[in-house]
Amino acid sequence: MTIGRIVRELMLEHELSYDGLARIAGLSPVTVRGIATGRIRKPRAKTIAKIARAFGRDPKEFQHLLEANHG
Repeated sequence: MTIGRIVRELMLEHELSYDGLARIAGLSPVTVRGIATGRIRKPRAKTIAKIARAFGRDPKEFQHLLEANHG
C-alpha cells in the first residue's frame, strides 16, 4: 500500500479535505494533494511525520510503510 493510498483512506475515515488535513498538519494543500494523489511519491520524513501526527498516529508507522513500498 502506498503512502498516498493510506493518506486518502485516513482522510475519508476522518472526513477531511486536502485543505483540512493541510491545516491540521501544518502543510500546504498542494503538498497534501500531491502525496494523496501520488504525484509526490517520496515525501520527506518530516512531512510524513506531520501527516501521521495529524491523524494521531505514530510517524514511525508511516515511515515503515513507506520504506516497505520503496525498498
